[in-house]
Amino acid sequence: MDKLISELKDQTVSLKEQYIVKTIEWTEKDYKRNVEKASWNEEQWAKHLGVRTRNVDGYILFHDGFYNTKESKTWYNERNTAISIKNLGLEKYTEKNVRAAKLHYANSIFKLAERIIKKGLDKDNLTLKTTHIGVNIDTNITDGANTVKAFTILAYGDVQRPHYRYLVK
Repeated sequence: MDKLISELKDQTVSLKEQYIVKTIEWTEKDYKRNVEKASWNEEQWAKHLGVRTRNVDGYILFHDGFYNTKESKTWYNERNTAISIKNLGLEKYTEKNVRAAKLHYANSIFKLAERIIKKGLDKDNLTLKTTHIGVNIDTNITDGANTVKAFTILAYGDVQRPHYRYLVK
């Protein structure tokens, strides 16, 4: 299995690189978003959460009873996350996310190798051929008698952290 994992890593170097780049890009955007959120006042949080406010001596505060709602838990968690990310700093936040992305990549390669072996291929006689389709890869794995197709789906967005999955058919 070590040989298979090694060959899979060799065949997917560009996937790993693209995944790390997308993770860094997302981290920078997420950091800026959280730094901004960390400085929000109650009026901005209320607008974000869609809750009522009240005016007390010129100050905009959450409505009476707010702290007994599910929105208050959301507010507490999101605010603390934003403050923690801001206090961590961009460099350390990026390092943390890149480390997590590398771990996800290594775990995915291991899981892929296990799934390939479960398909009944002769692990001592495997040949891999990888092609790229944009940011995703498509790998054909054969032992001469049987063929398995493994491909990735890399997904990311403004709020959604980059992630991918291997599909094996």
